[in-house]
Amino acid sequence: MKFKLIKHNKKVYSFRKHMKYNKLTVQDAIKEYKEIKTNNEDKDIARKLNIIDTLIYNKIGLKPYDEQYYCALCLLEGKIVEFATGEGKTLAIVIATLLYNMANEKVHIVTVNNYLAQRDYEFAKPLYDTLHITTGLNKRNDKDLYKNEIVYSASEDIVFDYLTGIENPFETVIIDEIDYSVVESANSNFSVNTEYKYKAPEKEYKLAKEIINCFEGSEVKRTTDIFIESLKKELKSDYIYSLGKRSVHITYRGIEKLNRIFNDDNFLQNNSKFYSTLITSLEAKLFYKNGINYIVQNNKVKIINEYNGRAKDNSNYKDELQIAIEIKENLPVLSKTLLSNSISYQIFFGKYKNMIGLSGTVKDARDDFNVIFKKDIVAIPERIKNKRDILPDKTFLTKKDKYNYLVKEIKKNKKQPILIVAEDEKSSVEVQKVLKESKITNNILNNSIELEKEKEIIKKAGNENTILISTNMIGRGTDIYIDSKINKYGGLYVIVLQHYFSKRIDRQIIGRSARQGKKGKAIFLNSLEDSIFKSVNKRKIEIIKNNILNKKQMDKQIDKVIRSTQEELEGGKFIRRKKIYERDYLIEQQRNNLKDYIKGINYTDWNNEAKKMLLESDNNLGISTRNIKKLIVEAENNIKNTDITITKKLFKKLLVEMLNKHWLIHKKIIEDEYINIVKLYEEKEQIYEYKKRCEDYSLKLKQAILIDATNYLANAKLKYKKGA
Repeated sequence: MKFKLIKHNKKVYSFRKHMKYNKLTVQDAIKEYKEIKTNNEDKDIARKLNIIDTLIYNKIGLKPYDEQYYCALCLLEGKIVEFATGEGKTLAIVIATLLYNMANEKVHIVTVNNYLAQRDYEFAKPLYDTLHITTGLNKRNDKDLYKNEIVYSASEDIVFDYLTGIENPFETVIIDEIDYSVVESANSNFSVNTEYKYKAPEKEYKLAKEIINCFEGSEVKRTTDIFIESLKKELKSDYIYSLGKRSVHITYRGIEKLNRIFNDDNFLQNNSKFYSTLITSLEAKLFYKNGINYIVQNNKVKIINEYNGRAKDNSNYKDELQIAIEIKENLPVLSKTLLSNSISYQIFFGKYKNMIGLSGTVKDARDDFNVIFKKDIVAIPERIKNKRDILPDKTFLTKKDKYNYLVKEIKKNKKQPILIVAEDEKSSVEVQKVLKESKITNNILNNSIELEKEKEIIKKAGNENTILISTNMIGRGTDIYIDSKINKYGGLYVIVLQHYFSKRIDRQIIGRSARQGKKGKAIFLNSLEDSIFKSVNKRKIEIIKNNILNKKQMDKQIDKVIRSTQEELEGGKFIRRKKIYERDYLIEQQRNNLKDYIKGINYTDWNNEAKKMLLESDNNLGISTRNIKKLIVEAENNIKNTDITITKKLFKKLLVEMLNKHWLIHKKIIEDEYINIVKLYEEKEQIYEYKKRCEDYSLKLKQAILIDATNYLANAKLKYKKGA
């Protein structure tokens, strides 16, 4: 099963029947809860739900709906749940958490930001306190936090704790807006700087920037095999690229030009590393735009999450793309001195024994959950029939025509609150200028707005005659309150000024209107200058243009073009996310294997197998056998009269420290190696070749760790046994 709609649940029906004949007092419910938890044997879900229902009503003052119980039970079964925004996800999560707690399972509830983590924690805490369940709210660097049975945290904070060495039991995690955390954030790492230094190839990227600025490029159709096309000698450009596939290759002409620049007839064979640097620099130039993919604040690049429009702190682009963008923007290269300890959200949450979650839009990300995480998705229908009126798209030739229509539409819908969603920050400022010229009062919400002011703006966005301009950052973690009197004006009107590359973002944004049974409407206003149409075949664009000029009806035609473009682009992004996951999984697997290897080595092993490995390392590390033998003798002489207990502890500590030191450098090397492989090997060979090279580098790393530990033993001032 990959996807299923849950319209009824026999367990909930059984529970409602059970509750009718088994009324409980709060004291009875508390007593029975503790009995079930202590014995950990009761499998009667109806009884458990009856207890939870009684406690929630008496301690929180709410009566959960059947749909919230459906959701909680699906989470208990280990499913990913599509549960519409406004249907009461917070309470559904509390129910699921209590069911896991009854089975003595530690639960971490993860949200998209600190505000929501604190809000949800404070909402449920009175109930947890009544049951004497230990709980905690993550504020970072609390080593005792994960001893609690239940922990609430923002996704960034829980990853930060892991990277700074705080132990995590990794039992059950319930992720609110799960598609945001493990799908939308898949292509960026959360990182924490360490004290270990690394010299980034800054000069190489500066040279690459100069070279590609002299190159001429051309775009090819999405259906073109860009690698095969790049080999054609008759091409008149130095590189070709596809915006849809986000792929770029240097052509035969470009390679010939590089041969001349470097005075090397075999540039590609002799300079594969610099070739990779050139490709990364081209990717930074072509596919990553300031104000759309990232912003620059305080001389730092801050990634904008394309799915929610928000700039993220403590995040870097993977591999050397970060350096390429910093060079492109003439910024200081921040990664040139310190190595970062980093992990992707996919790998981090995959560490949990049981990763589950919910969101209003997971259905459109089912490939990621089915294929990468081997998780089924279920959907819970909305409790109250949705009253959202989705109007047919309007499509114009130019942005100017679109903005003119927008002004007329606003003036026509007086009193009704209107949310205008622009593609990016630059577009939102353009729209504000247009409205200002038309003397239409409005507010704007983008990444330059401080959090407290953002809350105030959103709070008033549902008021009568209020116009709010935003980017897609309005799509998540925000509730626009609509007063009952606004309902008579038609509720919130959402005007989206383009279709996004992802159908899921479209759904998130129009989901701001008509929530919880209220009225509302939404419309998409398109122009052929929008980003999504840049990925459409030019012939189709000409047909659409002629139809617009001749005022022909073409709603179905445009909808088909947009949907097929979204599907193709999302399919390409899924393939990239899958490849990145496979690479990151291999790296994490290698790290775990190395940790196990270090744990398994004791002082006696060093006297046997470790020495043998050291003596075999001369061909790998460039150290002669003679020098290694000399080092071993010096280490043996230094430790022969020491307290053996102290020496064993020291040796173990040394190995862990050397692993931490060498791992970050090793990770950087194998990540760079992956970039080279992707750009020089066919797709079907990439993972096989990468595994092979990782194994080679892993052997070198083990030897380097042992060399350093032995060197320390040879030169350390050690405590000698009395009388020695």
